[in-house]
Amino acid sequence: MQKQEWLTLRQAADALGISEVSARRWVKSGKLAAAQPGRKYLIPASAVEEMLSPKAPPDLDAADLEDWAAEVDTLDELRPVRRALWLQWRELADYARVVGGGERALADALEAGEKREIIDKRMMELAPTPLATIAMQLDEPTRIIYLRDPTDDERARLIAEYPDAVEVEAQQVAFAY
Repeated sequence: MQKQEWLTLRQAADALGISEVSARRWVKSGKLAAAQPGRKYLIPASAVEEMLSPKAPPDLDAADLEDWAAEVDTLDELRPVRRALWLQWRELADYARVVGGGERALADALEAGEKREIIDKRMMELAPTPLATIAMQLDEPTRIIYLRDPTDDERARLIAEYPDAVEVEAQQVAFAY
């Protein structure tokens, strides 16, 4: 029988690429398995490995990966795939490897980057659009800049929070960076 390996909350967060606060939130919500023998959480290494294992076969070509991603409808399914592809890309795009490996190494790095972009694009499609940006400037009224159509409740909440604000649609605002 194999002995269970345990990680601290910090070690699990580092392995997952998230903050310790997020890891604690995941434990409390049940998204990440944990034990709490005292005051601190202990995370089974197998739970972290399961979260990091991509749900899509890593050897899919870009076209098949795009088809697979189009069928996924949650960010939680895409996150481990993106993490695995990012690690693969980071390894393949290493400068010394690309320079020493010739055309094949460069093609591998470009393909890994393309796969990562496919997953990033799908994640952006699934990410919720924020309701509004609140712009506050000296000597000007506060502006509520709607980035999408608000529900009546959302609009009422913002108006209550900023009673003197001017409401503006995002299309009417030019942003300068």
